[in-house]
Amino acid sequence: DQFCIDRGTLLDSPRTETLKSPEKHSFHCLLDVPRCQQSGYTVLGPKNEDTGEHCIGYRIHSDDSKKVVETGFALGNGVADNGYCSGCTGDDSAPSFGWMATVKGIVLELGQENGVNALASPLIGSIEILDNTVECETYIEPPTCGRSVESVDCSAQFCDAVLADGYTMKYKINVPPDTSKEECAGCTMSVEMYYDGDAWIALGFSTDGQMVGSDAVIGIPGSGVSKYVMAGKTVSQVTEMPESQQTLTDSSVEFDGQQTVMKFTKIMDEPDEVPIVVGDNMFLWAYGSSPTLGYHAGRASFALDLSIGSETSGMDDAVSVGDEVCITGYMMDQFCIDRGTLLDSPRTETLKSPEKHSFHCLLDVPRCQQSGYTVLGPKNEDTGE
Repeated sequence: DQFCIDRGTLLDSPRTETLKSPEKHSFHCLLDVPRCQQSGYTVLGPKNEDTGEHCIGYRIHSDDSKKVVETGFALGNGVADNGYCSGCTGDDSAPSFGWMATVKGIVLELGQENGVNALASPLIGSIEILDNTVECETYIEPPTCGRSVESVDCSAQFCDAVLADGYTMKYKINVPPDTSKEECAGCTMSVEMYYDGDAWIALGFSTDGQMVGSDAVIGIPGSGVSKYVMAGKTVSQVTEMPESQQTLTDSSVEFDGQQTVMKFTKIMDEPDEVPIVVGDNMFLWAYGSSPTLGYHAGRASFALDLSIGSETSGMDDAVSVGDEVCITGYMMDQFCIDRGTLLDSPRTETLKSPEKHSFHCLLDVPRCQQSGYTVLGPKNEDTGE
């Protein structure tokens, strides 16, 4: 679930790093907990031996979240630990931790070039969830796996974070010329939030991930953007800060017919408010069911380390859906790519010596024709492929 990816550790095992030990992720945490369900689901890719972390493979569209939950409940152990996974219906032989599955789906969107966490990975839909012993007929490595990873300086440009399906945030630290990013005296944070729908939206600042006791910036289309104190969980306990504390600049909120867009710049360290630091922060996001401020339709907490920036794939020019591309390279059939060697030259590695690929193998052989074609890119001098 995206919530446990964003917080960095498993919700019910806070000392376990999410991407390093997904096999320790309980079915209860993955499927029972509302904030984990609401955050959306992702299929992880293979583990990077250098970092010890699994790469983030494919995001699953929110329309398929119900399928994930229902399939997981049917598979998970509903007996162990007095029914710790309350929705699971499997017997005592069923797994309680580490759901691994084979997932088929259709790519709906490509990832963003400097998206944080799952936002960099493609979005898939119309999924089919199979037992992990079922092999993919054609395995396509997630484009975010195996790439070089570079850090984006979020004081030099806007970085991106996915909050939930249809809800994203851009943010940037503004460092005055007379200070450093480390000291950050007088620093401000510019934020842009995009929600698919017409509703109030909010970004909260917390010390413990809880709503009560936090501060928030709330945007209400038709009313404006203001800072609030979250004294309790009822609407009457969510009150605007005094005028003297309404220090936001460049603030706006509007519904453009498709999205609610809120923008503001906030001083990071203000008296009597939860500070934003160049380091670990605990933020909250929420949105309503209409433009009238009321009980939230969705919410969650998420961790964000502003000292490290966001991760990008290392591509100089990100490819987006709808882009026109041009490349000069060897033509190769997918069958010979998948088998690793050329069909009519079994000792020749496909990606190392495409110049030895015969026109006969490429064009005459039915299984090569039927597998589809790919244009290869330039050779990597380190791998020789």
